[in-house]
Amino acid sequence: MRFKTRLRVGRISALLRVVQALQKVDRRCILHLTPQEDDQVRLILLPTALSSVAAYAALPKSYWFDGYRIESQSGNNIGVEVDLQNLDRALKSASGGDEVVIKLAKKGVPVLTFDIRTALGPILQDLPVSIMSSTRLEECREADSATLPGVVLPSLANLCSVVERLKALGNLASIKTVVGERSSFSIEASSDAANLSASYEGIESAQHNRLVFSGPLISDGALTIETVAQGWK
Repeated sequence: MRFKTRLRVGRISALLRVVQALQKVDRRCILHLTPQEDDQVRLILLPTALSSVAAYAALPKSYWFDGYRIESQSGNNIGVEVDLQNLDRALKSASGGDEVVIKLAKKGVPVLTFDIRTALGPILQDLPVSIMSSTRLEECREADSATLPGVVLPSLANLCSVVERLKALGNLASIKTVVGERSSFSIEASSDAANLSASYEGIESAQHNRLVFSGPLISDGALTIETVAQGWK
């Protein structure tokens, strides 16, 4: 398998912010390097035993990269698991570069190599990665949000403020979402002494496929407040 591309130096700081946002959720992520005809490279965080949060970032190739080349026996798909802290360091080193080439190589173990050209000379950083099987990569694909009904949440700053207040009552919160002509979202925490909830009525539905439902769809569940805080920060 082969992979090589040039990262546009004017986009490095923005990509670093994406990586740092993902670091708040987990330490490792899956980098899905896609075929030439697919215009997006994907960063994927799956739920783990420590966190039930999943996160996906889609990076349009035409915006982030130049000279994208890939070859594999899995339909030109390559999945690698990479440590986000290592990726953070590599991007910080690349931020002062005039040219940044990223390629997949094998140096005893598989590595994602950042070949950074600067005015003071070249910088080479090798990030150890784990190559995923095609079966495992297929299992990691993001659900098609265009076919899933949902709601557009209020501002994250507002939600984070509410979550901070809920912490005083414990680390377990219940959530409820209603999708319909008048959608709503609520989050609640309680203790033996008190109950605190926040409800957002009349928020926008996110039914991208424009399906018409005979009645409102109601979904509820419970999760830890710490998990919610990590996902929304």
